[in-house]
Amino acid sequence: MSESHPAVATVMSLLVIASIMGNILVCTVIKKNRDMRTPINYLLVNLAVADILFAVFYIPKIILGQTFIEQPEGVAGGLLCTLLTNGTLAWVGASSTVLTLVAIATGRYYVVVYPYRNTGKITMCKLRFVLAGIWILSVILQIREFGKEVHNNTCIYLWSDEFVKGVSVVLHTFVFLSSVPMIFLYTRVVYTLWFKRNDDNKLTYHQQGVLKMRKRVTLMVITISVIFAVSWSTHSILHILDDVSAYALNPFAIPISHVTLMFNSAVNPFAYALINHRFKEKIKQMISCKQSRVQVVKESQGIEMGNKTTIPTPDPCSGQCGKATSNSVNTFTGIQSS
Repeated sequence: MSESHPAVATVMSLLVIASIMGNILVCTVIKKNRDMRTPINYLLVNLAVADILFAVFYIPKIILGQTFIEQPEGVAGGLLCTLLTNGTLAWVGASSTVLTLVAIATGRYYVVVYPYRNTGKITMCKLRFVLAGIWILSVILQIREFGKEVHNNTCIYLWSDEFVKGVSVVLHTFVFLSSVPMIFLYTRVVYTLWFKRNDDNKLTYHQQGVLKMRKRVTLMVITISVIFAVSWSTHSILHILDDVSAYALNPFAIPISHVTLMFNSAVNPFAYALINHRFKEKIKQMISCKQSRVQVVKESQGIEMGNKTTIPTPDPCSGQCGKATSNSVNTFTGIQSS
C-alpha cells in the first residue's frame, strides 16, 4: 500500500484542503488585526506558512499516484522531481514546522520563567533573524532532496544509497530528539505558571490578566507541540527502522504516518480557535463583518432597484475589522507582548 491507494489518497486530499483553508485563515486573522501582530503570533504565521507549503506541494504526489501521467526524463524531469512532483518543498515546509515549534517553546520559556530579562526573548527585531535561520536550516536539513532524476517514470536520488540513508537517519533522529528540549522547556513553563507559589504581595488586577493570558497561550502551544510530537516521532521512528533495520515494515506503515503528518498540519488552526479565546473572537468578528457587509450590499441594491433615494447605510463593521478598539489595546498590549 502507498499514497497511490484510493483510501489513503482520499483522506490525504481532505486533510490537504482543511490544512490550506485553516492555515490561510490563521494568517488572515493576524494580518488584519494589528493587536495580534506580536512575535509569538508571527511565529504562528510562520508555522501556518510551513503547513501550507507542506500541503500544497504534497498535492502533486497524490495526483500522480491516481493518474498515469508520465514524467519527462532528462534535465526537465530532474527539475520536476526536485521542485514539484516528489514533494521536496513539502518536506522543507515540514522541517520548518519542527524548527518553528522549537523556537516557540524557547520564546515561551524566557517570557514566562525570566519575565524581567531581555536575554533569550524573541523581540520583533530578533524575529527576522529567527525566521531566516529557520528556513535556511530547513533547506539544509532536506539537502538530499535537491538532487533527483527520472528513471522508469520514478524519481530517484542522484546520491548513493549509503548517503541517502545516512542523511535520512540523521534527519529523523534530529526530528525525534527535537521533542526533548520542548519537553524540558514546557515542563519549566508549566511549573512556573501553574504550580510555583508567589510569596510576594498579591498580584494586581493587570498582573492577573497577564498571567491568565500567558496560561492560555502556553496551553495552546503545548497542545500543538504534543500533537506534533506524537505525529512526527512515529514517522521518524518508522523511517529510522526502515533505513537501518533488515525488518520489512508493514506496507501500511509509512503511508499512514504521512497521513498523521498531514493531520498535524490541518489540526493546528482548530487548536488555535478552540483554546485561544482571542483567536476565536477575531475569527467570529471576521465572519460577522463579512455577513454584515453582504447584507448592506443587498439592501443597497434593493434600494437602487426601487429608485429610492436615501442616505447610504453605514458599514456596520467600519472601524472593527482589522482594528482593535481603544479599550482592547489598553487591556491587552502588555499581555500580548508577552
